[in-house]
Amino acid sequence: MASSAAATRRAFSLLGLLLLGAVSCKSQDVAGVEAGAADLSHRRRVLQNPDLPSQRASNPSWMSGGSGGSSSSGGSSGGSSGQQQQQQQQQQQQPASYASIPVGDVHIYHGGAYGDGWVDGSYGVRPFTDYSPAGRTGGVARCNILPYGAATSFYDKSAGDFTGRRALELFVYRGSSDTPMPDITISLAGPSTACAATMHFSSLLPAADAAAAGWVKFWVPLDSAFGGGAAGGGAFQGCPAADGSYLSSGSVVKVDLRNDNSAYDALVCVDDVRLAA
Repeated sequence: MASSAAATRRAFSLLGLLLLGAVSCKSQDVAGVEAGAADLSHRRRVLQNPDLPSQRASNPSWMSGGSGGSSSSGGSSGGSSGQQQQQQQQQQQQPASYASIPVGDVHIYHGGAYGDGWVDGSYGVRPFTDYSPAGRTGGVARCNILPYGAATSFYDKSAGDFTGRRALELFVYRGSSDTPMPDITISLAGPSTACAATMHFSSLLPAADAAAAGWVKFWVPLDSAFGGGAAGGGAFQGCPAADGSYLSSGSVVKVDLRNDNSAYDALVCVDDVRLAA
């Protein structure tokens, strides 16, 4: 009986030791799991740190790899984006280009009003005062009586209006078609000298669209008439001057309508005078 009781006590002791070991192991396992969870939580916080480039929402797709993209596709996108940035930088470094501004006509005189920068530079004339001569389309025409050597003159105070222009256009009042026109000289001049070449009314043919009601339109190509260029040439560049120098287009500032005929005083009425581009 004593031997049986001793065996029973040893069995219970072993069972107790086993139970204690199981509880100890379970506690260790729980502690290990909790410790592991703490480590993983710390890992997640590191991965979600916005200081890491891969976690910034503002990064381009090639840096973060895109949504669901592989590393190889991310590298391809990075190369494409890098090329675009390089192209943009090259475009920014290139000098800016500007569309050229078209050259327009310059109005010298119309209906009693002078164009911007233009004034009356006439000399030796007797103003026509018998009545107020009507302009071609309204207003007042510019009428002067020109003794020998006198000129109705238009002066450009600002200078430079001849640059880029091709022709001088003006309307001259003749009256009836059988009335002879005075042979007036057209001259261009700078501040101190004039173009050597001149044109005369008699050498010009009225333009095809000559106005009715007594007005005649003249079209004078500047480059061929004064600059020595070919007929139908381009914009006026300048002219050889009477003193042997050369007047550039920017130095020409006057249009003279001069009476070089000593046989008579000429009555000349003009309107719609302009430089055509």
